[in-house]
Amino acid sequence: DGEGRDLYVECSGHKCGNGRRGRGIRTSRLWPGRLLRRVLWDPFLPHGYPDSVPPDYFAFQFWDTVQGFCSYVRGMLTSHALMKGVGVGVDDGSTALGAVLVFLMRDISGMISGVAFASLQGTKFDSRPKHWRLFADTMNNVGLFIDLVAPQLIPAAPERGGSLGGHRTVFLVMLSLARICFAIVGVAGGASRR
Repeated sequence: DGEGRDLYVECSGHKCGNGRRGRGIRTSRLWPGRLLRRVLWDPFLPHGYPDSVPPDYFAFQFWDTVQGFCSYVRGMLTSHALMKGVGVGVDDGSTALGAVLVFLMRDISGMISGVAFASLQGTKFDSRPKHWRLFADTMNNVGLFIDLVAPQLIPAAPERGGSLGGHRTVFLVMLSLARICFAIVGVAGGASRR
């Protein structure tokens, strides 16, 4: 057209899409505005936006993105607290193997409890999905709270002649409780999605 938005491609000498020789095909040209939209906008929105979604979709997606960012920051803070709790950067006597063993015990307790919870609750998830979704959200918050508080139970430096053994045991138990909460969240939250 006169504004240069469409481009005619001449198919001289070989067959075009309709099998005829010498006819032009109309293709869209990617001008900078369309290219930016295609690269920065389209991948994050459903096909046909805004006509294909409810009117409140953009507001929902905005707050969902904010919530996702806050969850990411919360996860980073939790990871920092857990690393301090196992002694990374704090305790000269801690080793990487010791940290791996703590996390191994934590993860094993979570896996076993997830299987046990799923087998105990089984068919009960279908009867009250909103109840289980709220339960999963509550357990997620409890698990995150335990993860953040657990490192605070370990003193910064052992007293003279004392050891961190008892405190490390409490720390491991707290980490395992948090992982149990997260395993329950995975089972209850996944089973209650509709």
